[in-house]
Amino acid sequence: DINNFEEFKNLDFEAITLNIINDIKNPINATKGPREQSAFEIRQSIINKIKNNQIVQAYDYVEFHKKFSIPAACIIFVIIGMPLGITFKRSGKSMSFGGAIIIIFIYYIFLHIGEVMGNKKMIHPALSMWLPNLILFVIGALIFVIRSRE
Repeated sequence: DINNFEEFKNLDFEAITLNIINDIKNPINATKGPREQSAFEIRQSIINKIKNNQIVQAYDYVEFHKKFSIPAACIIFVIIGMPLGITFKRSGKSMSFGGAIIIIFIYYIFLHIGEVMGNKKMIHPALSMWLPNLILFVIGALIFVIRSRE
């Protein structure tokens, strides 16, 4: 009995054939959440919820904007990395590597804080995901301006 796990039968057999393919093709209750969906799927989900007068959670908006803000962070890392690469070039490779790890860690902290604040509706979900990029962009631009004057 599948509902009573205390009761079971022991079977002995030489070989068994299991049809795993059907189980994989038809998973039970396997709906993708916003984190597993693509940006297009999240957008369609949000539009469908609005059309059906359902509540759209802040989590949906946060995940939608995260799909774009994280890839855009590559450009921000380049903007920060150019002037810092010149600065750390004199110090050696370990200093450059350590600086990169620190910058990525700071970005991750800002991203996580933004995600929590966006999910709790403390700030707008779009701003919560783009704020780490904006902060690091301003820092990178300032470093770039300072280094270009030297």
